[in-house]
Order: sequence, then structure tokens, then C-alpha cells
Amino acid sequence: MVVGMTLTCLPVFSQEGEDTTALLGLPGDNLDLYAVLTLFQKSKTIEEFEKSLNEEKTKSITWI
Repeated sequence: MVVGMTLTCLPVFSQEGEDTTALLGLPGDNLDLYAVLTLFQKSKTIEEFEKSLNEEKTKSITWI
């Protein structure tokens, strides 16, 4: 019974200690997707979204 309980609890502890915020060294590692989503929701057109995304003032918001 003890062995059975131990085996069923192992998957729970296997998720501890992993760093899910590790950078991959790729372009966009520091991109804040929540800020981009907010910017997209506020834009009326795709062109407006692209223009506002490329503005210098929003680059500091969307890139962490």
C-alpha cells in the first residue's frame, strides 16, 4: 500500500524546481504578450495595430 501511494505521488513532485521563465536566446524572448494583446484589442484595424506596435513609445511597454 505504501509503495502504491508513493508511486501515485511521484508525478506531483516531478514538476517542482523547473524554471519556466528560461530564455531561449531567440528574438522575442522579452516580448510581453499581454501588452501586445492589450494593444491589439484597443486597435480598430490591423494597420493601426501595426503602426502602434512599431511606435517608439510602445516598444518600451511591449518589451520587458
